[in-house]
Amino acid sequence: MNGWNPRKGVKESRPKTNFPSERGAALLIVMVMVALMSAFSVEFSYNTRVNLRMAGNLEKEVQAYYHARSGVEITRMVIRGQALVDQMLGMAAKFMPNIKKQNIEMYNFAPKFVEIYNTGKVDLFGQELFDLSAQDGIGVTKGGMEVAVEGEDGRANINQVDSVQSKRALFQHLFGYLQGPRPAGVGLTDEDKARAELIFNIIDWVDEDEIRTEIDQNGNFSPTGGPEDGEYARYDYDSKNAKMDSVDELRFVEGMDDETFCKLRDKVTVYATEKLNVNTADVEMLKAVVCESLAPENQAVACGGGAGTLIPPIELVGEYLDICRNIKKMLFTAPFSSANSFIKFFQKLPPELAPLFPVAGTGLKNIVGVRSKIIRVRSVGAVGNTQREITAVVDTGSGKYVYWNER
Repeated sequence: MNGWNPRKGVKESRPKTNFPSERGAALLIVMVMVALMSAFSVEFSYNTRVNLRMAGNLEKEVQAYYHARSGVEITRMVIRGQALVDQMLGMAAKFMPNIKKQNIEMYNFAPKFVEIYNTGKVDLFGQELFDLSAQDGIGVTKGGMEVAVEGEDGRANINQVDSVQSKRALFQHLFGYLQGPRPAGVGLTDEDKARAELIFNIIDWVDEDEIRTEIDQNGNFSPTGGPEDGEYARYDYDSKNAKMDSVDELRFVEGMDDETFCKLRDKVTVYATEKLNVNTADVEMLKAVVCESLAPENQAVACGGGAGTLIPPIELVGEYLDICRNIKKMLFTAPFSSANSFIKFFQKLPPELAPLFPVAGTGLKNIVGVRSKIIRVRSVGAVGNTQREITAVVDTGSGKYVYWNER
């Protein structure tokens, strides 16, 4: 475009402008910026939602953990109250002598205490007694907790081999359980001898000496065999000669296979329990202990299905025993108050069964008990779909934890 410049007195040309092209470029830049900001907004919104969800999940996880931990601590509080309960029972026995026969172990009531703290309500046999949910510190508003307790003394202590008597007790616990029913007129089979050898290997792994344990023809235990480590030379390690740290250590023992380990895993313990608690022990373990306490001539009939019977009498006795224990537990009472009461159970069997189980004159009283020294606690805390689980083992004597695991 040409224009007149009065200063120069001449016409000069002006650059041409293309307004439509500039507007198109600006519009394109704006559209790109809007698209980028939209993408950033979507990404920011997504990350914000993810972070909020993660924070919510973390909050639930923390709540679930402390629910589970609260369940364990409440249980330990109940366990530590055992001394006070025993003291009160002792005082009450002055006026009510029969109360001495009561065998009250407080850990059995721990799930009920946890339920009260969890819901704030107390009920018995489905009937609500009173509501404490309005009280401060009682009742959980989000989620909850659930506790299961078990007396560890219901398992055979594989670390208790300090004396010949304790070795004999461990052998009696395990051999009958691994052997199972024994047919009448059949002595020790090759499988039985292998089981006995395995139990000797367990004893030798734990005891302090380095000589293999054997049993003579009279049934006496004696460390008169060869060296223990000879069996482990091919594995490039020696017998431990010390207490096991966990049940999994059984896998290192010579002769232990997967099938036998799985059968023993939940029936044995490495903690400082004493006598086998007949109130909490697995009924199969109890049947085995009873059978091993009988004389050989009684074993064949009572535990092997002799005298033409199709079902070994010990199986019927085991069912009666289990029914008796379950009824007592539902009534929040101990099935047996003493080893003597356990022995009397067999004397009260039906006439066709009682003569088959002459346990009164056996050494059964020396290896069974009715109290639990070590308690295993499994507490699960939950908030929504988030769960945390804590497994702890408590020594009732000291009230301290001897095992703790979180998952």
